Amino acid sequence: MARAVLYLLFYIFLALFPVTLAVVQLPTVGGNFLYEFGRNTALAAFCVLALQPVLTARFSWVDHPVGTLNCLRFHKAMGVLALALVLLHPMSLAAGGAGPKLLTSWDVPWFVVVGKVVLVILTIHVVVALLRSHLGLNFQTWKTIHAIVPPIILIGAFVHSWSAGADLHILEIQVCWITLLILAVAAFLYRRMTVGAASSTVKGREGKSDSL
Repeated sequence: MARAVLYLLFYIFLALFPVTLAVVQLPTVGGNFLYEFGRNTALAAFCVLALQPVLTARFSWVDHPVGTLNCLRFHKAMGVLALALVLLHPMSLAAGGAGPKLLTSWDVPWFVVVGKVVLVILTIHVVVALLRSHLGLNFQTWKTIHAIVPPIILIGAFVHSWSAGADLHILEIQVCWITLLILAVAAFLYRRMTVGAASSTVKGREGKSDSL
């Protein structure tokens, strides 16, 4: 239990670390609160998205302290949180000075278009995840979707944030972003390899059974 609490605190620390760096290194005394809030929600959202693959990769050092089922529940809850943060990002920026065009128009810089596309895909993905049973999606179909869509979302979010935010001019946040992306890719690959190895083992056992 104590280790699980420590893991949770460490997760919160990682999610808020870039926000802390941005606030310390780019202070905006007297700036628009809503605009700054929108920038910070984007920083936290990317961290949450990047850590999602780690929660489902079946790393023993993640699963054992809290249990696989609890990891999956936390993963689901963090997906909803990530969507909430991503939705708050443009709305807060628009209300804080960027204007309604940010929300209503596609005639914006290319990296903003990328961000909008990511927002649409993430919204659809989270809604489908929450309503999967009602939509009649079987587990295998959802598993395939969930293997393809999250990397697209993460890469799109990385490109958008790297190109759009003044915060990404800070070297420490750049290092953090690249590290999180590498960690997420490693978790994706580890999960794919372990699933592939498990499938091969099952098929091998079935083949032996058929030959008996």
